[in-house]
Amino acid sequence: MSKEFNHLFGSLEKQEIPPGLYNDIVFKLEKARIKKGRTGLLIQGILSLVSLVAIFPVFLNVVERFSQSGFFQYLSLIFTDGEIVLSNWKIFVSSLLESAPFYEVTILLIAIFVLLESLKFAFRNLKMIQYRAYQPN
Repeated sequence: MSKEFNHLFGSLEKQEIPPGLYNDIVFKLEKARIKKGRTGLLIQGILSLVSLVAIFPVFLNVVERFSQSGFFQYLSLIFTDGEIVLSNWKIFVSSLLESAPFYEVTILLIAIFVLLESLKFAFRNLKMIQYRAYQPN
């Protein structure tokens, strides 16, 4: 079987590779990477801007919910009546946890996480575009 392959491939003519083919392939690959980086930068930049704008109303909502729930009043007991808090610490901790607005805090943390992740990817795409754009030919 290997003789058949040797015979088959031995009868093929040797082809010449055009001299600029490698450079053309590399140029097109670099051009595709830059285009992908620009598209990613645009998407991540818009996502960063949207999440940055969303953080402010969400933060105000969290502060409002903390004040409505009485969390700050429970927390101030630590400084005003520390002895009572220490003697009834289990009840105090459960009251503090019940008054905390976890849903709003979770939404705020998600908005911050989305902002940070989108900024990370946006800067990575920006770095890739700048690095590729200034490479010598």
